[in-house]
Amino acid sequence: MFALAYVGALVAIVEESIIQGIKQSIESGGNIFSGAWNGFKDGLKRLKVLFSRKLKDLIVPAVYGFFCAPGYGVENQGFPNSQPGVDGRDSACKAHDEGLYVRRRAKSLLLPVDSITSYDWRLIKTSFMATAKSYFADVAFGGGHRIGNIFGYTVPFAFGIRIVKNGGR
Repeated sequence: MFALAYVGALVAIVEESIIQGIKQSIESGGNIFSGAWNGFKDGLKRLKVLFSRKLKDLIVPAVYGFFCAPGYGVENQGFPNSQPGVDGRDSACKAHDEGLYVRRRAKSLLLPVDSITSYDWRLIKTSFMATAKSYFADVAFGGGHRIGNIFGYTVPFAFGIRIVKNGGR
């Protein structure tokens, strides 16, 4: 079941990219087929970025939307970060990534910063309560909100391990 959800999440990244391409095309008065094609190409680029992560990040096969995956933060994608998350769960991941990015920058300037654990706790709380969008891939791979829900259940486990490893600091 988890493997199907992972494959479905990869398909959903391309699906969401196509949807975003069509939306941008409509907003700019362009051709929707061209927008769909551009979205498809964008989705493939996102998959390429996703699979070019560090080996340690590839071991954890959790991925969802545009911002949820180990080593797939806002500064690692090469895509505009003004783009919203695909739903509440993805937006929670984006907020977590942006918070950690700002924290790293502040720390490099020797400014006071919150602990990584505080950002992880916020992600756990918000992603657990956030809604997950239904995708065509959910239907194709068995129905329901499988992709978003499986990712939502892995977040507390994965980040809980990091919190314990950091001694709760």
